[in-house]
Amino acid sequence: MIRFFLRYLTKTLGLIFTAALLSHAAMAEVGIGLFIDGAFLKPGQTLPQLMVSGYNTGTSRPVDVHIGLIAPDNTIYEYPDWNTHLRPWLSHFILPANFHFPATAIELPQTLRTDTKPGVWYAAAALTEPGTMNLLALEMIPFAVTQGGANSVRYGVLSLSIHQSTSGIETQASGIFYEAQSSDLASLVRSISGVAPQLDQCVFNEITLDLSVALSGRSINTLDAGPALTLLGNGEQTIPKSTLDQTHVYGTNAGQLATSYYQGGTRYRYQGPGGTNIAPFVTADLPAPAPLQLFEPALSLQSHPVSQNLLLKWQGQHGVGEVIVSLSSATLSKIYSINCRFVDDGTGEIPAALLNELKSKLATTNSGGIVIPGLGEIQLPGGFNLPTANQATLSISRSRYTLFNTVNRDLHFGTFGIYAGASLSFRLE
Repeated sequence: MIRFFLRYLTKTLGLIFTAALLSHAAMAEVGIGLFIDGAFLKPGQTLPQLMVSGYNTGTSRPVDVHIGLIAPDNTIYEYPDWNTHLRPWLSHFILPANFHFPATAIELPQTLRTDTKPGVWYAAAALTEPGTMNLLALEMIPFAVTQGGANSVRYGVLSLSIHQSTSGIETQASGIFYEAQSSDLASLVRSISGVAPQLDQCVFNEITLDLSVALSGRSINTLDAGPALTLLGNGEQTIPKSTLDQTHVYGTNAGQLATSYYQGGTRYRYQGPGGTNIAPFVTADLPAPAPLQLFEPALSLQSHPVSQNLLLKWQGQHGVGEVIVSLSSATLSKIYSINCRFVDDGTGEIPAALLNELKSKLATTNSGGIVIPGLGEIQLPGGFNLPTANQATLSISRSRYTLFNTVNRDLHFGTFGIYAGASLSFRLE
């Protein structure tokens, strides 16, 4: 049960803490992208780091550019002076024809206090017609400001996903609610998910699978939110509770959701009846991102030389939103993973240096012996290689998320995310 729980946390929390996307702007002639590092602020933490991108596929035109933060009481604070009068950052800014503005950091003045208004905030970026509030494009990303003093925190994670691989296309839905010591959760996520990369960068993570180390001194418990959850959008779907003993994990079985249930642009929402530990809740509607079409590498890829960068190509979204990539392989004792975050412009690269590091780690781990937690090292026969030696799995996805809470405000932080991606496995040569 613990291994299943940790594997679930690795998948869901890793996506949360690498800062996924919430996009309200339809793909039009002009657009603006917004990126944020971290989905929540700890007590005393400074404002989040923001990055902004933009595009214009039409003719040259003037726009007003608004950057701001929206408080839980709906007060809008506009960058750069945090005015509340909807004064734009840039007035009558000319967007040239066929213009593309890459994701660029915005230095936020640290004069705005968010801790006086704990709850769900939004970072927002908008393009409007000059001198008006007529929206041309809008991007909003939620982040939570938590209160200090709590010894334990309660989290909820809900998801809907569509995933393409060599075995076909699968649509799944899942959910979990859990409680952990406030000082434990961040360190646990780091220990099982590694360090999150900066935008348009890749990092190498080495994660131990010694569960006694990962859980040592920590208290993490799943919470009951009722006998089943309901997912609404393209019809109504029941998300049952897992049959695992004493584990409150909700999820669909393979094939339960038809592939056609997932439709890009459709607005989905979760609702729960409430249970022993969690009160009833309803999330906001969340539009599903377009399914990701991976062009390179092909799903049929068999091998790739570590002397060359691994080029990734997909149908981009003009640099609005982000794409999360991981290339990973596991031994009996460790997970080695290259994690990347790319602007959703259709291209990215995993550096050859990191590919070579991954192959070298796998070669070192798989030679001589295998370390099994609690049992020590088991020696392998001379010349023996594991069948999966140098085999790695590539996973790539775009996502959107929104935050939620229950009617009793039971949660410190709840997120509902929708993910669209693809995966394949190949050998590193």
